[in-house]
Amino acid sequence: MKGGGAGRGPREKTQVSDEHLAGAILDYLVRRHEQRSPGMSSGCTAYHITHKAPIKTSQRQQRVEVILELLEKQGYVRADRFETATMYEITDKGLTWYKNVAKSFLDVFYGATSEQR
Repeated sequence: MKGGGAGRGPREKTQVSDEHLAGAILDYLVRRHEQRSPGMSSGCTAYHITHKAPIKTSQRQQRVEVILELLEKQGYVRADRFETATMYEITDKGLTWYKNVAKSFLDVFYGATSEQR
C-alpha cells in the first residue's frame, strides 16, 4: 500500500475516462465562448483548462493537451500556436456537435437538465 505523505493515509488514484475529460473540456470551452465579451477571444491554454475547468478530479496538463490535440484533429477545437503558448478555442463545428450530441450525453452524468446548464 502506498502512503499519501507524512501522516496521511493512502492516496486513491482517480482518473476520468478520456471521453468524459473531452466532454468536460468541450463544455468549458463552450461556456467560455458563450460568456466572452464581444470582440474578445475565448481562447485559453491547456494550463488554464487544467487548473480552472470544473473537472471532477485533477488532471495532468499533459493529458489535457493530448485530449485537446485529438479534439483539434477532429475539427472541434482550433489551436493558435505562439512562441510561448498555445491557445485553444471551440470551433463552430465543435459548438454544433457539443450542443447536439455531447451536452445530452454529459447531462446524464452531471444530473443537469438543459435549462440548468
